[in-house]
Formats: sequence, C-alpha cells, structure tokens
Amino acid sequence: MGYYNSLEDLYNGSYKLVFTYISDYTADYQNAQDIAGIIWAKVAENPKGYLDMEKDHLMNYLRRMVKTAALDFFQIEKRQVDKAEQAREALKSAKIFDEESLHKEQLTYLEQAKGVLSEDELQIIYLRFDARLSVRAVGDAFGISEGAVRARQYRILKKLKREILRLQQQERG
Repeated sequence: MGYYNSLEDLYNGSYKLVFTYISDYTADYQNAQDIAGIIWAKVAENPKGYLDMEKDHLMNYLRRMVKTAALDFFQIEKRQVDKAEQAREALKSAKIFDEESLHKEQLTYLEQAKGVLSEDELQIIYLRFDARLSVRAVGDAFGISEGAVRARQYRILKKLKREILRLQQQERG
C-alpha cells in the first residue's frame, strides 16, 4: 500500500519537496515552474503507479524525475538559444534591421512582410529591435522565460525572411 491515498494528497504532500529538488538545478522561478509542470504532468499520466509507491521510494523517484526533467529542459533551452544566436548572427551579417544600410525597396518588403505576423509577434519584434529591449525585459513583459523569447524571436525572424523572399519572387515572377 502506498503512502498517499489520492493524487491531490500526493501533490499537496510533495510539491514543496519537488521545488526543493528543482532548486538544485535552477533559481529562476519561471524555469522552476516549467520543470514542476513537467513533473506533475507525468505523475498525472499514471497516478496509480505513484500512489502505490512507498514514501521513500516515491521521494527518490521524484528526485530522479526532477533531475531528468531539468537536464532535458535545459538541453532544449540551450538548443533554442543556440538557434536564436545563429539567427541573430545571420541577421547581423545580412543587416536586415539596419535601416541605414537597407535600400528603400528592401524596407518596403520588410514592412509588407510584417503583415503576416500576429500582434504578439509584432510586439516582440518591436520591443527587441525598435525599442532595443533585452531578452530578459521582453520575457518579463510577456511573462515567459528568456529561452522562450529567443525561440520565438528565431521563429519570427525565420517567418519574416520567408515572407520577404516570397514577396521578392512574386514581384520578379
């Protein structure tokens, strides 16, 4: 027989412990929340398996789950950051947002291409490139992590590039 009788009891009795385990991997509250969400989603997929465990075994299992989830989380975030850095470097070399070096025609394409972006995407681009806010400041404004901002920025810039190329090809063809 397990230590907890219900999933709610398990959560209430273990959430502080899970956050204590997570604190070994990050001090960032948003990242801790994301990792905790991963853990509790996994527990919710098979509650009976966790409810049937003895308390010591369950606590050790949760600790190992946190370790695995944290390592996976930060590996994914690092890949997203690396991709965003590559995109940023590509933008620097292409000088897409350096208005002084762009021709009037290119600025027109950029303005037209912005039409495919959602309101949130436009705001992120504005805050990052026009207002020149840091990734952290944009993340705080949207209530998301820095890694999430970098990943969204990468996808937005990729979307803009595709649309600019489409517009250029449409005009030529």
